[in-house]
Amino acid sequence: MKLNFKYVSMLACAALMAGFTSCSNDDEAAVEGLLPNGKVTTARFILNQTGTTTRAASATPTDDEKAIKNATLYVFNNSQVLEKVVNFTNTNTSPVVEITSGGHYFLAAVNAPAVTGIEEGKSTLGSVEKIIAEVALASITNAAKGFFMTNVDGAVSKNLAVNVENAVDINVGRAMAKVALTCADGDDATSLSGPNGKLLNVKYVTANNPAKMYYFPVIEAGIYKAPYYADQTVTDANYLPALKYTDSYAAIGAMSVAPGTNSYLMENANEKVKKGNMSYLLISGKFEPSASLLKNKDNTASAVLPASGTFYRLYNVNNDEYYDMYIVADAKTDIDPTKFTYDALPTTDPSGKGKGHTVNVIEYKDGISYYAFALENNENADPISKFTAKRNVCYDVTLNKVMNAGASVPNINGNNDGNNTDDTDYIPGTGGGDGGGNNNDDTNKGGKEEPVEGVCKIKGTITVLPWTVVSQNGGIGY
Repeated sequence: MKLNFKYVSMLACAALMAGFTSCSNDDEAAVEGLLPNGKVTTARFILNQTGTTTRAASATPTDDEKAIKNATLYVFNNSQVLEKVVNFTNTNTSPVVEITSGGHYFLAAVNAPAVTGIEEGKSTLGSVEKIIAEVALASITNAAKGFFMTNVDGAVSKNLAVNVENAVDINVGRAMAKVALTCADGDDATSLSGPNGKLLNVKYVTANNPAKMYYFPVIEAGIYKAPYYADQTVTDANYLPALKYTDSYAAIGAMSVAPGTNSYLMENANEKVKKGNMSYLLISGKFEPSASLLKNKDNTASAVLPASGTFYRLYNVNNDEYYDMYIVADAKTDIDPTKFTYDALPTTDPSGKGKGHTVNVIEYKDGISYYAFALENNENADPISKFTAKRNVCYDVTLNKVMNAGASVPNINGNNDGNNTDDTDYIPGTGGGDGGGNNNDDTNKGGKEEPVEGVCKIKGTITVLPWTVVSQNGGIGY
């Protein structure tokens, strides 16, 4: 999408020749080739856009995603000091304002949230770009108010002449990322098949959305940054309620959408990528195990899954693994792990076969299962940019297989102690738990401080489309 601003000159002066360029946030000096600011001239701003309707789950913006309700143009002089703020409250008008000739920088904010601290004659380009906006994701992806849009690649620079028409094109894009998820190889569009069962009624929600964003994209020394980029410790308050890794059952249910429906996520960049700060999809569904893997509570075969779909799994804390069986019982307390594995026997077992491991019984109420699917751009080799969620990026995610049931609770940070009421059990595929109960240190495999690179086991690849698009496909569940 382009915002077209045309400047109509009213004073006589020699024509100035210049082209377009983008400037990154770390450019302290004026861009080479920009001329000093000179006489006062007048400028006419004309805002244009096209409007092609397309399907919802697409890299092409929908009508809602590209609608312009209002816009603000920030004009900076050659010294990168704010010279003029031009507001468009009606996109059919073309206001005329006075402005100096010579070199200028331009930022455009469309359907923007309210911010403070911007002053003509005082604010600099860098300070405006780094203004912190504390916003809810829903408020900047609101069809009625319009999707928040900004420059995508930094400020545009141009020399303005007098006595000629100056056209400044500013490419703007959505100030958030988009996710379009599809299920493949299932019974229908909301199911997945696999070697050990099926996942039905699939839904998903974006998770770990930061509570703050910069007003404009910030790129320093070629590195895309966000407000929490340098934070060394993951802090709960830094993430939006109901969309962070400590989500509750109710919050997940209220926010989840079905495959084929767009979802969105805040820009997110971290110098140290961890499970507690990475952007990911929290996927849920009703897992139905294959009949051949079902066991009765006494470890006999021919078990029948109840109408509710509830089943139980055994988790070996010491080995960080689930056993390949699904147990049918009336209650968790009816299950004795020692009937299924020697691992759970005491070390003093007379047979000498016991390992003395801790084996917990995990309940999957109604068969509901959760999976963490990390959003990553595999076109980028380094872990920082690989896990950075940028503005105007569309993640085209295809799930083509479910391997096993996931976690019994919607939490990436936990210990698999079998207590499903405290939201402490972890999501398989993101590292196991040590059962120590302290999920806030780096030694707990399930802790939010655990580095992500080399740990995530969820299968997938990612590609980038035009919003810009990133495509990702793979299976879930271990």
